[in-house]
Amino acid sequence: MTIYIAGPMSGIEDFNRPAFEAAEIHLRELGHVPLNPGILPTDLPEGAYLPISLAMLQQADAIYLLKGWIISDGAQIEARLARRQGLAEYHEGTKEPPAACTGDACPINWGGAR
Repeated sequence: MTIYIAGPMSGIEDFNRPAFEAAEIHLRELGHVPLNPGILPTDLPEGAYLPISLAMLQQADAIYLLKGWIISDGAQIEARLARRQGLAEYHEGTKEPPAACTGDACPINWGGAR
């Protein structure tokens, strides 16, 4: 499953990249394909980040909300869009995604790795 990572960045040291990186590693270990906006360069114009992030989100099957996401205007917008798109929603530490389905055990219509 392709999972977009959302959380607070602005006003946090190093744009909260360590939390985004840890989430990316965690999701990869579960067998998913993480989409991590924390890899974007820090020298883009302020208005460039949300359009890029929303384009990434539109390619996802689910959203993974980091702790503190509710204090981020951008993450709130991403969460609303994900809900409108009917994406699965997971929360760091409370509602974690299952391990990915792989190989012949996967149902044909399942949206995960195959």
